[in-house]
Amino acid sequence: MGLFSGVGRFLFGKNPAEAANPYLEQIPGMAREQYNPYIQQGQQAYENMNPVLQQMTSDPTGYMNEMQSQYKPSTGYDFMREQAMQGAQNTAAARGYSGTPEDERRQAELASGLAGGDMQNWMNNVLGVQGAGMEGQSRIQQQGFQGTQSMADMLGGTLNSQASLAFQGQKQKNQQQQDFMKFIGQMAASAAGMPGAGGATGGASTPR
Repeated sequence: MGLFSGVGRFLFGKNPAEAANPYLEQIPGMAREQYNPYIQQGQQAYENMNPVLQQMTSDPTGYMNEMQSQYKPSTGYDFMREQAMQGAQNTAAARGYSGTPEDERRQAELASGLAGGDMQNWMNNVLGVQGAGMEGQSRIQQQGFQGTQSMADMLGGTLNSQASLAFQGQKQKNQQQQDFMKFIGQMAASAAGMPGAGGATGGASTPR
């Protein structure tokens, strides 16, 4: 019965790889569905960040100049400047040098200092916002990289499983073929050694 069972498995048995592949082949699609949003967001974050980082590293002076060209005085700057100029004029008048070159020089220095401080505050605020945005973009890019890595690992694991099953299936098939050939050989040997098999064709005697 064992030999006939082996023959049945050889003739009708299913390759393990063929049985498992329909399930394994679903994994890539499921992985892409889960990870693609993160991968795409990571790619977009890289495209957003890369030009800025390249400019910052290759031409920092040009980058700062471009940033400063966008400066606009704050809403409180005009008020502070007006108050400071009024105070400077009152001081000049009280000390008797109002309208003199010295008065104009001091007022110019005061205005320049106020403008520089306002611009510095503006730059700090802008760079702070940009830094927060870059950090967020970096996190999104890292998530995209991790998603890519996870999907690659999963796809690699799936291919490895398919290869292993294909190997085991072929090994099983080879073993079944060997068992089948062994079975055929045993059947042929049994048929050749059956009692009376050789005399059935020419050894019969004529009755007297």
